[in-house]
Amino acid sequence: MKTLIIHYLPSAENSRTRRLLQAFRANIQGVVRELDLLENQPQFTTPAVKNALFKRSYTGQALNESEQVLVAQNDFFVSELRAADVVVFVYPMHNYGLPAIVKAFFDAVIIKDETFAFEDFTYRGLLTGRRALALITSGGIYEGPEGFSDMDCCFKLHKILCNFVGFDESDVISVQGTDMLPPDQLESRFAEAERAIEDYCAALAPATLVAT
Repeated sequence: MKTLIIHYLPSAENSRTRRLLQAFRANIQGVVRELDLLENQPQFTTPAVKNALFKRSYTGQALNESEQVLVAQNDFFVSELRAADVVVFVYPMHNYGLPAIVKAFFDAVIIKDETFAFEDFTYRGLLTGRRALALITSGGIYEGPEGFSDMDCCFKLHKILCNFVGFDESDVISVQGTDMLPPDQLESRFAEAERAIEDYCAALAPATLVAT
């Protein structure tokens, strides 16, 4: 089993989200690769990048050398996704939504004939045979009757994007209320999330851990 962990932890060592990442690292088995979006920042889709991707995906033309350079990062990210059996996204909610850098990653890999197909006016995801998991923290609470569900543009969009590219399953383990709850309640939520991560990893096919 091959697992790709894609993480964005802007608070570094002070990140609460890091605790979920560490729990996953401690329980996952198999070949694990990590992609730090702070070190591998996705480029925005400029007109030149968009035109090159359109030329290749929609007109079927080969790219010249300079165009290949323009989309090299897109192709690298897609190859990382294709090589994985499980893709784990780890990040905090920002301003009710996905952090810009995480959304930029999705924008970089959602490419016709690479991660989705469009046939007979129907979209079909191409990353089938894989599972996606998101480990997310949020300052507010967006679940339950008292949650701010109408303001959530993060959890909903994450699942929409994962489903669009064809992941067989798209799960989320979150700790919500990190800026609202007293320490004892917050600790209880983290402990519950860590148990969920442990159960998730135990359910995956066992393999030998390979450090990378």
